[in-house]
Amino acid sequence: MSRRCFKCMKEIDEHTFLCPHCGFDNEHIDGPEYAMKPGTILHEQYLIGTVLGQGGFGITYVGYDIFLELKVCIKEYYPMGQVSRSSEISNTVNWNRTQITQEQWENSCRNFIKEAQRVERIFTLPGIVRIRNTFFENDSAYIVMDFIDGITLKDKLKQNGPMTFEECRELFIPLMKSLEDLHRQNVIHRDISPDNIMVAEDGRLWLLDLDASKAIEDLQEGMSKLVMKKGFSPPEQYSTGVEIGPWTDVYALTATMYYCITGKLMPDALDRMMKSREIPFGNGYGKELTPEMRDIFERGMDVRRESRIQTVSELREKLETVGIKKKKSFWKSRKFKLGVLVAVVGGIIVTNSFLNIMINIKISGRQEQSQKKNVLMKQDKALMVVSDDDEDYEYKVFHSEYYKEDILSITFLDNLDNMQEDAWDVSENKDGSVMAWVVPNEDKYDLYIGAGGEIMGNRDCSELFSGYDYLEKIDFNDCFNTEMIEDMCEMFQNCEKLKEIDLSNFNTKNVTDMSGMFSNCAQITKINASRFDTSKVENMSSMFKDCSSLKNLDVENFDTGNVENMSEMFKRCYALVNLNLESFDTGNVKFMQDMFKDCSELVNLDISNFDTKHVTNMSNMFYGCEVLECFDSSKINTENVINNDYMYGRCYQLDKKVNYNVFESKDDEVNKIGGFDQYTNMYSDPDDSAEVITEIPAGAQVEVKIYSAGNYNQYAGVIYNDLFGYIKRRYIIYED
Repeated sequence: MSRRCFKCMKEIDEHTFLCPHCGFDNEHIDGPEYAMKPGTILHEQYLIGTVLGQGGFGITYVGYDIFLELKVCIKEYYPMGQVSRSSEISNTVNWNRTQITQEQWENSCRNFIKEAQRVERIFTLPGIVRIRNTFFENDSAYIVMDFIDGITLKDKLKQNGPMTFEECRELFIPLMKSLEDLHRQNVIHRDISPDNIMVAEDGRLWLLDLDASKAIEDLQEGMSKLVMKKGFSPPEQYSTGVEIGPWTDVYALTATMYYCITGKLMPDALDRMMKSREIPFGNGYGKELTPEMRDIFERGMDVRRESRIQTVSELREKLETVGIKKKKSFWKSRKFKLGVLVAVVGGIIVTNSFLNIMINIKISGRQEQSQKKNVLMKQDKALMVVSDDDEDYEYKVFHSEYYKEDILSITFLDNLDNMQEDAWDVSENKDGSVMAWVVPNEDKYDLYIGAGGEIMGNRDCSELFSGYDYLEKIDFNDCFNTEMIEDMCEMFQNCEKLKEIDLSNFNTKNVTDMSGMFSNCAQITKINASRFDTSKVENMSSMFKDCSSLKNLDVENFDTGNVENMSEMFKRCYALVNLNLESFDTGNVKFMQDMFKDCSELVNLDISNFDTKHVTNMSNMFYGCEVLECFDSSKINTENVINNDYMYGRCYQLDKKVNYNVFESKDDEVNKIGGFDQYTNMYSDPDDSAEVITEIPAGAQVEVKIYSAGNYNQYAGVIYNDLFGYIKRRYIIYED
């Protein structure tokens, strides 16, 4: 292995101590005496670098994955005050036997790993740091995570000073959406603060330190240590037996935003309960906050749990709308009042004959208009409307003043009979042939799109309904003609509230791209796409990704003969039980990575008809299919596969013999095909805890039986060439 800088982990000359990339002195390294020394090889895979930080639960190191050639972050379970170590002698952790027993210590290590495994299934969420591996070593436990280049939010604020409310809102809303997903998995973070949030080089926020996170059911059963951080923890975290839930993270998140805006630490929650509950905004930073903005902070950090904002979703909704001017209803507008006055005067001075003429003209115009071929204007991708004060707002509805987040339903009409006076033109040619208008529905709106006849979708309808976060219903009324459409990429993406959608009348004969079409329709339970003509579709990647409530999906009539990309197609369809893919023609498919990843309720999957001769990537293909039992991989052709990392990871119930082709690889090239969180046994006693090396002639067919085991074995299924031209498989067998 080449020599690397212990700070940036970039390759350096073996005779050089001063890193030419980051300037770090690799000869004189200061660090805690009890921490592992830089240069330590952990788990025979990870090079340990400098200490990134340390807290009550452990020590965090910069690391380097020797196999994957990747910079990582490694968290060691090292609860201060309970353990000790002299790294000059050994890396083994010594727990204080006067305080805890060996059994208690081992249980603590297991719980540390358990919580990491619990959140691992959602590691692809933006803003949540991905967990790559967990293992036991040195009488302790370790979590390997992605490394995020950047600085902590706390350090960022030290450099740049406090933010404005608008800056804070823009920065935190994407993080909130990821935290909502975390809560939907029944996991509470419990330790949100500026020093646990990383600001990446691209400006995005990443939530760190998930080691304090807990499943709600464990919290309810009292299976948790107290986690307290002055200024950020709510009162319920200071005592046991008090219910903890999403509202707990709401308090910490709001306190963090308060810190960002004011530059001040909130008074301790217990002090606020005993003294003053008021929030000290002061006269400095934060003085520009309106009463509505201050109300959000007061409700988000209410020490009374029952009076506090209960969910991150509710907090986000309030942040997104406060201070943003909505378009007034026409009926309350000056325009309407002036119109009434004009109408009164006009009624006095205008004759009935004149009115009749005008009515006839209008009717005639409608009739003429109904003869036109109406074309619905495509929403421009990523269109951003700038307000009068040049602040960037959320995406608007078809270039109007209305926000997507305010739309509850969309209805297509083949007439303009009930068109509102403030309707706007959404036709492609700006000829008034297709009009849109809204009707108030409580505090939101129903959107209507109408024409004097059939409405045609143009060739590019990508992202057409994307981003309507609160949309509950779309009714096409058989008047939306899709025969011209070629691009349906991300057409309904992020319609998170949509429960079902009927697309049985969609004509998709010309569509070539359906990638991400229903991505993140998290609450959808029914998609009627059984009559889709997909004969020209080339890209189905992420088509149903994150449809986490979808139990059944009919794709039996899908013609996939031209599809080249099926990556992430059913990824994180957690509830999916039935999936019939017998009709799938995969002869042209090149990409299948993450295709069924985290389909955790899928029991049976028949892919015996799959032709995978052109597939180059199968990484994570079945990862997280935890109950998958009936499975035949005998026809999976891997001759052109370059990457199949984690292909069968977390397939705990997969007890059938899995037939793998042995890869022909170059010297030192590593191909990983096993499940990294399982152990694999071949020609050895399953109870054997020793390392097993089996030599197999190159080109041989290998049958591998997979057993479930609650560990993360990075060596399971590693294939490589030794210097003598033989294929070696290396396994480390652990007891369950």
